[in-house]
Amino acid sequence: MGRKIYKRIRNRFFKRLSVRLSVTYGLIFLVSIACLDTLLIYNYSKSQYDKNEERYSNIVDTIAFMKEYSSQSYGDFIPLLSTQVEDFDDRVILMDSSGLVLMDNFGVYKDQTINNNEVSNVIETMGSNVGYYEYKGKKMMMIAIPIMNENSIENIVLFSAYVEIIKGKVSSFNKLVIFTSMVISLFFIILSFISTRKIVAPIRTLTIASRKIQNGELNTKVNIIREDEIGTLANTFNNMSEELYKIDVNRREFVSSVSHEFKTPLAAIRVLIESLDDKDEKDTYIEYMNDIYEETTRLSIMVNSLLTASRLEETKIQKEVINLKKEIYEVYKLLMPLAKDKSIKLENYCADDFTIEGDRGCIKEILINLVDNSIKYGVAGGYVSITTFNENDEQSRGIKITDNGLGISDKHINFIFDNFYTADKSRAFDKKGSGIGLYIVMKLVQLHQWNISVESTLGKGSIFNLYFSE
Repeated sequence: MGRKIYKRIRNRFFKRLSVRLSVTYGLIFLVSIACLDTLLIYNYSKSQYDKNEERYSNIVDTIAFMKEYSSQSYGDFIPLLSTQVEDFDDRVILMDSSGLVLMDNFGVYKDQTINNNEVSNVIETMGSNVGYYEYKGKKMMMIAIPIMNENSIENIVLFSAYVEIIKGKVSSFNKLVIFTSMVISLFFIILSFISTRKIVAPIRTLTIASRKIQNGELNTKVNIIREDEIGTLANTFNNMSEELYKIDVNRREFVSSVSHEFKTPLAAIRVLIESLDDKDEKDTYIEYMNDIYEETTRLSIMVNSLLTASRLEETKIQKEVINLKKEIYEVYKLLMPLAKDKSIKLENYCADDFTIEGDRGCIKEILINLVDNSIKYGVAGGYVSITTFNENDEQSRGIKITDNGLGISDKHINFIFDNFYTADKSRAFDKKGSGIGLYIVMKLVQLHQWNISVESTLGKGSIFNLYFSE
């Protein structure tokens, strides 16, 4: 039971990002400060013992100086040395080069031969040698230093002393360093936990907002104002939320518009079919069938437009050099029957050598929709003309599609490229369009990284400017 509770608490606790970050930062800090403490303690301990060794080396220099300026016989030198070290607390032993004790300030080893590790190493290496031992539960230092006469050892001075004072200093320093490190570590862990919670807080806010979007609240936004990466993430999230909301609104409008657009011709077809009677005259029967044909044609055009619009995002541009005047003539051939029905004249004033780089199929689709739009909303006896401008300027060259139709009001002109923005919103006569054509035009223009604009005066006509430059 206790094990299950521990496991549950552990899993719940350590699943939090703030805890994991705090633990990670804490471990990194602890390892770093442990290495620093080790280095500090080692250097301090070494410096203390080095100072002690240096102290005894200075004493040896003094002894060597005294011997140099005393009489040449040991009988005269030793009493002089004894008076200099009689107050010295540590043991000082003066030996000849073979290890025979000439003087012991405690008077124990006089005239005895000492051959311990330190003395042996001095004789062998002609250099100082230090050793540390435990004696009666206390740490003792033994240092042997040679007194040189040119290239040979004349005397050896052996010091032995307890270093408990140094050991105590080192121990006190160690405790101080460890205590200070523990306090700093505790402070750092608390600070890192607070800071990581502050870092994680906006992430939690984003998580909650994401769940709201997952549950359908697409207009959810977060109020996170920061100038770092999290602030950038929050701004991106808000932009994404806004785009998702727009997409959802457009989807709803799309479904509503499609339903409405399909409903009208389907209702007309149903009424026409229900009105048919075997007793109707042939002319009436043919008239009804023609009306049904027109409505089914309209449905077919609408379905094709919908398919084209749905595939726009998957369209891959395959650029080639296109003579625009020839392409316009091909489009005019296709739309000439529609223009003749309304006695609208199609004019092509494009320069003969005007060429562009683009996808031929996309260019044709753009021209068909723009010219068809001008014919559809043109007036009887009117015109649709296409002219080029700035033919030699790569930065602003393009074409104008001009008509003298009914025009578009200022209220609606900014929305005509929206999907399903139909004639009943922007035109003051019977609607014959699905509102998809200009949306397709805009998408294809954007795929080419071109630009398009419109100028219009209600009751006088419209001009669509297509710029073939980024």
